[in-house]
Amino acid sequence: MELFFPIIFLVAILIEFAFWIFIFKIVFQIIKKIVRKNNYESFKHNTISGNGLNLEKEYADISINDLIRFNSKTNSVYNKNFVDVSNNKLEVFNVSDINTLKEYFYDIFYKFEKALNNLDYQQLKHLSTDQIYENYYIGIELDINNGNKKIIDSIEKKKVIIYELDSTIAKQVVSTLIEIKYINYTVNNEGKIIKGSKAPINEKFIVKFRKDFKHNNISNCPNCGATVTSDTTKCSYCETKINNKNDFKISSIQRIV
Repeated sequence: MELFFPIIFLVAILIEFAFWIFIFKIVFQIIKKIVRKNNYESFKHNTISGNGLNLEKEYADISINDLIRFNSKTNSVYNKNFVDVSNNKLEVFNVSDINTLKEYFYDIFYKFEKALNNLDYQQLKHLSTDQIYENYYIGIELDINNGNKKIIDSIEKKKVIIYELDSTIAKQVVSTLIEIKYINYTVNNEGKIIKGSKAPINEKFIVKFRKDFKHNNISNCPNCGATVTSDTTKCSYCETKINNKNDFKISSIQRIV
């Protein structure tokens, strides 16, 4: 009988100890989920765009360590000193002023961003390669199906650097660093902001443009059938516009973390 009460007391202490351990585990799991969710949203916002990744499946359980490794990797790549290519490399474009090229490529990027805001599928397709167009089209459709819309406005050019040119007999690829100040947020079908804000932000992008030297063989007007040449821009008979050249298109867009 003398041992009965001490045993009861010890059991009670063990039960209370187990109870608080159980509560601690629950609280820890809740905090862990909140932290992971916040980091996941940040990761989605900063992850490379237009590469076809299914972020909902591939990064649903991303950890803080994953984010640290990702940031370290991307910073080591992008925190370098971007400089314009030398003037002698511009000969392939038949220009001597690099600013002319900068304006040309920035204009493509600017029109692409405006087309995203306006849901102008035809313009998006015209300005980007098939893969990029498909990726953005899928993203737009997902937003629409969820009742959301991305708003991109007040785009202001801050910096454009052409840091690499690659030209072969089959293609030309131009790599640029483009920094802009703009407004970028998402609203739901009630007009409520669910991501981002109306405050302007500065962002940098690695944007690559590609031109392929192929399919440059229109020999007859698609409207009246009259013979046209490779430098024809308008049919001399029916005045139909002829697109008998290959333009540069956006082949990849990467947001710098």
